[in-house]
Amino acid sequence: MKSALFLLLLFFSLLTVPAWSDPLERNRSLRRELAELQTRKNALLEESARLKETKETLETTRDLLSGKLEKPPADHPNENVLYRFETERPNVIDNTKSGKRSVVHRWLKLEPGKTYLFEGMIRLEHSDQVKNVKFGGFVPVSGGKTQWPACEVGAGKFDWRKCSFTYRLPHGARFCLIYGLEQGTGRVLFKNITVSEVQKMRFPENERKTDRRKLSLQNY
Repeated sequence: MKSALFLLLLFFSLLTVPAWSDPLERNRSLRRELAELQTRKNALLEESARLKETKETLETTRDLLSGKLEKPPADHPNENVLYRFETERPNVIDNTKSGKRSVVHRWLKLEPGKTYLFEGMIRLEHSDQVKNVKFGGFVPVSGGKTQWPACEVGAGKFDWRKCSFTYRLPHGARFCLIYGLEQGTGRVLFKNITVSEVQKMRFPENERKTDRRKLSLQNY
């Protein structure tokens, strides 16, 4: 009787042996689990990077609005160019070792309702994970909103290139010029940055009628 019971238990135990008792099947199962874990890890890393970028943007917005990053504007050197920065030597921004966001903030006294031209020479010696070198503005406007006008500078590696953008400052707004590296790491140089007011086209008195007629014909 005991012998028969033992054989019966042995038979049922063999039926319940898991499929992965085979070493090859167990190996395939572990690989699938590892692939799933790697997929989850990559998704978490992407989400972490996105949240970090959002956090840095919010912190910058907070500091700019509070005046923590405010710098006094340069004096107006002449009538045409309102501001000049990085004229004596290039401003080198290198966050290769720190890996942290590195940008320059300059609050400018501009007149709302007018259009301005922002120009600068930029050189990117090397970069990693940089989507676009920052050369633009931070503009708090009414209603608690923010505008981010900017120039599409580029990424990767490039020699000196001129970058510019125009922007009309809304009424009730302030303008902060921002340039540097917001994401990724690299070494970028800025020089000869200028801010000018975009003047309306003017004609000499004796040429106004003729030139305006030409412009009118060119529009057709």
